[in-house]
Amino acid sequence: MSDLRLKRIATTGLVIGALLSIAGTFTLSLSFAARVTMWAVSLILIGVWAWARTRTERGEEGGRCGFPSGWLVAGLRDPSTFFQHVQTLLPPGALLVLDEGSMATEIREFVEAGAVEPQAELVSGTLWPRSRMHWLRPTTESLSRLAALSLNHASPEICDHLYAVHDGRLVLIWTDAFFDPLLISSEVSAGSVAAFGQAVQLQPEKWEGHLS
Repeated sequence: MSDLRLKRIATTGLVIGALLSIAGTFTLSLSFAARVTMWAVSLILIGVWAWARTRTERGEEGGRCGFPSGWLVAGLRDPSTFFQHVQTLLPPGALLVLDEGSMATEIREFVEAGAVEPQAELVSGTLWPRSRMHWLRPTTESLSRLAALSLNHASPEICDHLYAVHDGRLVLIWTDAFFDPLLISSEVSAGSVAAFGQAVQLQPEKWEGHLS
């Protein structure tokens, strides 16, 4: 479950909890036990909302808002196309990070076999259930293999979220990968971004600040 979806669910829970609390207080026809039950449920829902708010704020600091400006590429839905051309964007020495989610077994086995040491501490874009982060060196061979494997799997079976890290800093952020827009740090050269956009036949857009 991504941070944005959890935030929406938790906010709905907050509203329901508040309504239950009000109903428990002012509905005189209810028994004392029923009122206590409603108050307890409302407190639980409000607690879940507070927890989710804290976790999503942490996720935004470590993921969605990992850099203040850059480029945005919307509409990129084909994982194979992405893996074929992502090397265009990556500075030398950058690592690719796949946030597991519902990753297919053969993809998990492949990224585990090629796993490297993390360059940084990232907060997963998936808050629950807990998701593993797979760090991979994006060589021509590894990206070609990922592109080939992607042809046999739906997007959620590849990864939930995707990042790239260079010198301990995020340079790519893709929460809800292959669905939401791909974010590219301003550290990546404009020429590289333009070449990537041409390769995937999409127009990158400049953006600054936080995304909702």
